[in-house]
Amino acid sequence: MAMMTRHHAIMMHVAVMHHRIVVSHAGVVTHRVVTVNGVVVLHRIVVMHAAVHLRAGDARAADREDECGD
Repeated sequence: MAMMTRHHAIMMHVAVMHHRIVVSHAGVVTHRVVTVNGVVVLHRIVVMHAAVHLRAGDARAADREDECGD
């Protein structure tokens, strides 16, 4: 059981890292995702969700740069 949990955690970490790469490429690589069972469908949902957060993060970063520029 512990092995399965550890494996799952590693897979989640890999999925998150891969997910960041795909989002950084503006979704172009979306269809080249790991095709393990339902992961592709889940990934597409996550990309849409993460894109919103990514834009919000970029806006916050821009605000911070403005503050530093003063």
